Amino acid sequence: MDVNELQVGSTLYFQVFQKGGLIWTGGFSLLAGERRSEPDRPGMFFDEDLNEAMKIAVREAVNFPAEQKIVPMSREEAYSLTSIVGHCRVSQVVDIREGVHCMIPKSIFTKK
Repeated sequence: MDVNELQVGSTLYFQVFQKGGLIWTGGFSLLAGERRSEPDRPGMFFDEDLNEAMKIAVREAVNFPAEQKIVPMSREEAYSLTSIVGHCRVSQVVDIREGVHCMIPKSIFTKK
């Protein structure tokens, strides 16, 4: 994964679907057994076809504001918001599965 936004202090969660499954993280700390009440979205999404990875990433990026509870909004409003403040970037093209990640700044949901 080539994601410039992952820097010192970043937190990255991977779901391991196989009980007892292992993951090699290259020296990062692991929080085994920790469950997230809601998956962090938007995130990184992969497919053999970069266009499909982009479609999945954008769909999930729209779901993020549509499903959050701080500022209730319709799916159409979430789509509009995502098109204004969301940013999608290619994060993986050198392997069989290509990846795209989308970001929406959480700061847009904070009260000032």
